Amino acid sequence: MWANNETGTIFPIEKIAALCQSRGIPIHTDAVQAAGKIRIDVSQVPVDCLTVSGHKFYAGKGTGFCYLRRGTKLRPLIVGGGQEYGRRSGTENVAQIVGLGLASAMAAASVNGHEAPMERVRALRDRLEIGLIERIPRVHVNGDITARVPNTTNVSIEDVDGETLILALSAEGIAASTGSACSQGATEPSHVLTAMHLPPSFLRGTLRLSLGRETTDEEIDQALDIIPHAVERLRRLNPARKN
Repeated sequence: MWANNETGTIFPIEKIAALCQSRGIPIHTDAVQAAGKIRIDVSQVPVDCLTVSGHKFYAGKGTGFCYLRRGTKLRPLIVGGGQEYGRRSGTENVAQIVGLGLASAMAAASVNGHEAPMERVRALRDRLEIGLIERIPRVHVNGDITARVPNTTNVSIEDVDGETLILALSAEGIAASTGSACSQGATEPSHVLTAMHLPPSFLRGTLRLSLGRETTDEEIDQALDIIPHAVERLRRLNPARKN
């Protein structure tokens, strides 16, 4: 993957792709979390295949595209009609394709330049993160602090159950998760954070918050008011809490 879906950490795809290319190994990258958040230039990164999901940058749900470098061979899973240059048969959803194209153009504009919308999102994310660290004792930020997508923060709070915290925040109107959407419902701690050797007292207290282009300063203020109080209440109820 280009960027991790839990922590937002950006991987060195340029180096990985160059290494694969030097060995004659085809490489595919899942760029779902990166698209619309950071600059993606396949002329500079020698990947052979790249996939994205449209809803991550405000296109319709269920849309997406697959980029193939010229000359890359791909065997179709659905055959018969010859659409998509023989790569996938089936009637094309023209309206959704047009919407995806427009959203892609808008997403590209949002990540270019210092005053681009994603830079504003980054500033809001940083203010949220710093505020949580200042207001809540024993908080750990997960992932690379600098090499990450601008809209995601993933923090672990010691001696707090993440699922209980999510329910408490939901009651206050804050949408959050303990991990990626595709892992919701899992009872085991995140394999990503486990592999990062996060201490057990932090592992189950993970909070993942995502921002978007419409996130406001007022919403950040609201989160910084609600989340610390929710954590304080839960820690009072936790017999294993530290003084």
